Amino acid sequence: MEKVKNVKTKNSVLIIDDEEDILSSCKAVLEDEDYDVETAKNYEEAMKIFESKKIDLVFLDVWLPNVDGLDILSNIKEKYPNTTVIMMSGHAGVETAVRATKMGAYDFLEKPISISKLLSSCDEVLNKKENNNETEINHSNNNHNKSKLKYKIPQRTIAKSVVVSGFALMEGRKTALTLVPAEVNTGIVFVDINSNTHIKLSHENILSKDKSGAVNSTALISGNRHIKTTEHFLAALHMMGITNLIVKCDGEVPNVDGSALVFCDALKEAGYIEQEDYIEPIVIDRELVYGKVDDN
Repeated sequence: MEKVKNVKTKNSVLIIDDEEDILSSCKAVLEDEDYDVETAKNYEEAMKIFESKKIDLVFLDVWLPNVDGLDILSNIKEKYPNTTVIMMSGHAGVETAVRATKMGAYDFLEKPISISKLLSSCDEVLNKKENNNETEINHSNNNHNKSKLKYKIPQRTIAKSVVVSGFALMEGRKTALTLVPAEVNTGIVFVDINSNTHIKLSHENILSKDKSGAVNSTALISGNRHIKTTEHFLAALHMMGITNLIVKCDGEVPNVDGSALVFCDALKEAGYIEQEDYIEPIVIDRELVYGKVDDN
């Protein structure tokens, strides 16, 4: 008997825009990457496509003839809640982006959209969907009460321990960090190796001024223990998406070349593991003012 091959279904992408050049160019690029691509110039064409097939990802223009793109977004999320929508615009401001995010848009891209950004957005969304589906299948017998988040971004830790050595800028000596994988929901935790003091990354534990009031570096503090010069390292963790990590340190994060590059390289070397729970991104939905603002 001939075996039936398990053929992987192509991810389907719908582009809704009234500009023919954008539709044709984006379609060509995505089809070259083996996506199943549909295009629509208006709401009516888009709905006919939705009725005929399952759509995984939509790129939706904010400005369309005779209808607001945000209204289309609302209708899509109501009728097809599992479809991811990324908004596109060359003119919309911050308020529109915030509103779209609140309505369920995954991301907001500014036109003109580069090929690299188009492809990275598809890769990010559709690979995440596949990973989530595999996790649900592999753990279907586990009764996990996970929170219902608008965005499901997996928590992440490193795949193996790694050491970064350098120079303690404030204390004038050699020092090092040992980065250790951490369990889900651990957060970023610094451990002072001299006292075994654990300091969790939190706004409540940040000290940005010394006793004289001068700004030296961003330090984390717990009692009388400090972890100094954390800025570049924390920036690297954020850029690499690491959310759970144990950081063993001798009071100060080493300064290697004055940038975050060495930490990024170390994290790349360690690799990462996506974990079985999620984080919710922070969305700034109101104006924030720091310091005095001159109305004049």
